[in-house]
Amino acid sequence: MFIRIFSIDKEIYSGDADSLTLPSADGQITVLKNHLPIISLLKSGKITVRNKDKKDFEYHIKNGFTEINTEMITVLAE
Repeated sequence: MFIRIFSIDKEIYSGDADSLTLPSADGQITVLKNHLPIISLLKSGKITVRNKDKKDFEYHIKNGFTEINTEMITVLAE
């Protein structure tokens, strides 16, 4: 699955990944391939991207939102 993570002024991450863990407003969610499409508010916490090499990339955010669809996951965060 292809993931793009943006902060206010730049792109933080762009690439393929096996999973994405997000601090949603309703609790932590992990997104895997073929996840149902959703739009969700994000709260303060940690975003974790796990790529195909099983390397984790972590980003701390204050808030934001995500759009998950069958083509791509987009995260806009502060």
